[in-house]
Amino acid sequence: MTQEVESKHSQSYSVKWKHQCGVRQLCKWRQDWGLQKFRKYLSEHNLDKDLLSDFQDQWLKGNRGDTWI
Repeated sequence: MTQEVESKHSQSYSVKWKHQCGVRQLCKWRQDWGLQKFRKYLSEHNLDKDLLSDFQDQWLKGNRGDTWI
């Protein structure tokens, strides 16, 4: 594999990993803080809609921030 291809793949894995970590963190905060504090946090921060959508999907599947379901 060329360096250019390796770099492109590494970057995409890195972005995916960062996104998954963000979803996990939101699940963890929702679990730890409760709904009211979590909603306050969301209202004070402008988060990516894909991140919020994946958070909702994971939360409904039972993810509470420990693993990726």
